[in-house]
Formats: sequence, structure tokens, C-alpha cells
Amino acid sequence: MRHTLRQHLPTCALIAIFVVPAVAHAGSQQEQDTAQQESPPVFESEAQPLGEPIELDAYAEYRKGGIFISDGQRVQIWHGTEMEADDEEEVLNPSDIELGYRFRVEGVRTANGVIVADRVTAQPNDREFLSGSVESMANELENEWAQVGYVYQQEGDHRAIIGEIVDYDDRVVRAERVLNNIRPPYLDPGAVRLYVIDAELWNVMALPNGSIWLNTGLIEETSEDELAIVLGHELAHFTHEHARKDTGPSWWKQALVSLGSGLLLGMLPGGTARDVGQVAAVAGGRMWTAGYGSELEAQADRVGARYAFEAGYDVHAGIDIWTRFRYFYGDRTYDNDSMLEAHVKPEDRIENIKHEIEINYRFEIAELDAVLDQR
Repeated sequence: MRHTLRQHLPTCALIAIFVVPAVAHAGSQQEQDTAQQESPPVFESEAQPLGEPIELDAYAEYRKGGIFISDGQRVQIWHGTEMEADDEEEVLNPSDIELGYRFRVEGVRTANGVIVADRVTAQPNDREFLSGSVESMANELENEWAQVGYVYQQEGDHRAIIGEIVDYDDRVVRAERVLNNIRPPYLDPGAVRLYVIDAELWNVMALPNGSIWLNTGLIEETSEDELAIVLGHELAHFTHEHARKDTGPSWWKQALVSLGSGLLLGMLPGGTARDVGQVAAVAGGRMWTAGYGSELEAQADRVGARYAFEAGYDVHAGIDIWTRFRYFYGDRTYDNDSMLEAHVKPEDRIENIKHEIEINYRFEIAELDAVLDQR
């Protein structure tokens, strides 16, 4: 591992190394204070254009002193940040923002990758109307597979068996350990459940109710760092509610459209068991092969890498795993038998991860290395 000791660093060290220094100006102290109030610090950058504006709309997932992590990015709230609240609860300062809050940012990216916030809006992440129905569908599907003991895809009258659910062995222990390590601190451990499927094909998926289904082929043929990247990606699909937000070829939307609102009543009191079974069967087939739109896949890559990094895993493994995917499946976006359908091309994912390392992790890793050198 290139980066393995982060979780062992003392809290004080983490706070110290992520604080962006103020810019010094010539003149009196009053002039310096005035200059700081007028504009946030902006630095020359090799990685980004000077003062590049950026907007985020995600969640506050980690806090390190004056730095929040949202959408995989580091965000600094300073004394010039305009803090806004929702209609019900006023947010006056950073200490009022709880992890897991929806976190919208307008700011400027500085040379070390930190986004200095001009404006932040934070509010509790209230579930939206549709998500309850979507979660009910996912619960039915999870229960169905768990009861029969295997994952299947219904194709008309034919049931194609994808693989049996592994009860418990070293592969399950390894995967659960990695998933527990990368879980963000605000997420309750019981919110995520891992199922290991006995299948050689490289595949993994997350249902919108927090159940993650991982093939043994990925566990057996990936390193700890690679596995953390893969599971982080799927975990981000769940934590960032991509099944609800997807406007592309999400199977959830297709299932609702094709089955109609009548069958959805099977999820509610008064619905029949037959209705529920039909929804689960159709949903299961679409979930196993369908992907999300490119923007949500890119966000899952970005946030998943952050989950892995915060747990001490090497983000460079993202390059390694997608290089191997490209070797096995080619540089295409569609493969009916792999996790690549409707996903971003491996080559584009590799470039995106390299970009994230350049603007974010290169600086963080260098700072961590400096701390370790001083110990």
C-alpha cells in the first residue's frame, strides 16, 4: 500500500495539516484584516487554473478542524463564508453542521485542492417522497434472494441463477472488514448489509436499501486497496441516493414505468403477494445488469475513492482496478455480463481518478508523508 497509516495519526495532526493558511499582505494589521474579509485566499496552482470556481451539492461526510469533506472534496469554511440555512433550522456557524447533512457549496479551488467556500447551505438530509417506495422495492428483492439463498435474474418463465449466497468464510470476513473500514462516520453500521455471491464474474452492485451484493471473483482477484475502491464506489451509490437521483437508464425508473403504479401498490398495505413477486422479479433482472448515468458514476468513483482514502487505503488502486477491467473487457461502456453496462469507459475512469489524485490526494499524501517523517 502506498498510503496505509492515515487512520493511526493523532487527531491533532489531522487538524493541523488540513488548515489552509491565510495570505500575508504588506501593511498594517488593519489592512491585512480588511484584505482577508474582502476575498478568500487564492494561490498559484500547477493542478488547477488560478481561482477556479466550483459548486458542490452533496453531503457533509467528514470534518477535520476547519475542513469539511463533501463529494470527495475538501471544503474550508472561513470567516468570509456566507452561511445559509434551510427554512426550518438556522445554521449560524460550522459547528451547527452535522455529518450527513446536505451540503451545498459555492467556492474557489485553491492550489492545494481545497475549495474555499464563499457560500454554504446546510440542512438535514430529509428523505424525498419517492425514496420510500424505492426502498420498499429493494427490501422485497433483498428478502426474496436471502430466502431462496441465491441471486437470480428472472427472464420470463426462466430463472437464471447468478450464484449462491455464501454463508460465511474467509472471503466474507475480508470483504466485511473492508466495508466496515470505509463506512463514513455518520452512517449507522446496520444501514449497510453485505452479501457475497459465489460467482467468478467480476460484479458488484448496491441496492437503494443499503444491501451490497459482491461476487467472489472480485474478492479473490483484487488487493485490499482495490477492493476498498470497488466497495467504496457501490457504497457511494447508496449514501448519495443515486437510485432516486438518476435521470438516465436506471432500472428503478424503468421498473416503475413498465410495471405501472398499480403493481407498486404491492409494496403497500392491501397489495398482493403476487404483485410483490412480480416487482421483485423484474427489478432483480434489471438491477443486476443496469448502471447509472455517467455523472452519477463519476461521483461514485470520486466519493468511493474518498471513503477508501479516509480508511487508509491507497487511492492509486483506482487506476489499477480499472486498468485491469480494461484489460479483461476492453474500453467500452456496455457489457451485458459485467458491471460495465451503462457505465463510464474504463479509460475515462482512469483519467478521472488521475485528475482527482492530482488536485486532491497528491497534496494530502505529501502532507501525511511530512507528518510521518517528523515522527
